[in-house]
Amino acid sequence: MRTASFCLIALLLPALVMPAAAATNSTIDTSKKWAWSAGASWINCRPSATNGAVVGRSYCWGYFYSSTAGWMHLGDGSPTNGYQYTNNDEDDYGVNVDGQGHLTGYAWCESSGWINFEWTNKTHSSAPKIDLKTGNMSGNVWGDSLGWISLTNSWTYVKTTNLVSHADGNTNNIPDTWEMANIGDTTTLAGGGGTNDYDKDGVSDYNEYLAGTSPTNKNDYLHMSAVVVTNSTNVVITWPCSDTRLYDIEKRTNLMNGSWVQYMRVAVTSTPTTITIPTEGATQVFYRVQAVLPLAN
Repeated sequence: MRTASFCLIALLLPALVMPAAAATNSTIDTSKKWAWSAGASWINCRPSATNGAVVGRSYCWGYFYSSTAGWMHLGDGSPTNGYQYTNNDEDDYGVNVDGQGHLTGYAWCESSGWINFEWTNKTHSSAPKIDLKTGNMSGNVWGDSLGWISLTNSWTYVKTTNLVSHADGNTNNIPDTWEMANIGDTTTLAGGGGTNDYDKDGVSDYNEYLAGTSPTNKNDYLHMSAVVVTNSTNVVITWPCSDTRLYDIEKRTNLMNGSWVQYMRVAVTSTPTTITIPTEGATQVFYRVQAVLPLAN
């Protein structure tokens, strides 16, 4: 699993030191693949490995299948603008995925017409969404001839095992879709895991991608903005974050020996995020925060 460059703090109680800091096979789980509609009965989201739905980080492609309604096409995997379907015409339609896991856009069924993933409020509890920690899908989509299609129900749910990273045509280790969405082209940023830093904030273009921060805003980078020790029993860490990433809090007691141990994984909903960690009587502890691409292989 790829992670962004980390922020590190050292805890010496009661003092604290904080340095500056395209797959073709379906991604749907082989058993958790069933959606339900009163109008179409059971809908198989992985009718086969090669024809089932593929869920990418920016958009989907492939098919659902119902023995009643037939094939439901989620898109062809080639959005016109390079990163998401516009759904403005029949040549550029499909289901999109935003960084928070919301599903939007349209699928097409030859026998039943358009299947609508759009909600006026995509954060509504019934709007279609992917849980970025588990890959479990929830919510409902609408077909005029099929009625509501539920991605989760009393018996089962649809699950994607991963989110596919899209093509990297310029081989700089940054998906072209992310470059197009964040800077509008695939030639400005230089990745490769090197030191190229377009916005000169001390974080490479590649690590901006891994952290989900802006490559054009020098004030947007992964760092700890505050650290407070309370009564020598807890350390409170605050950092600006992105709800398109998960975060691992890791710790160790000695930088010379041993290894980092995951303390917790955090899914955030707003920035900044604050976490309180019990010190458990330790006199020296080192912590770091790493941004993690959700559902990465």
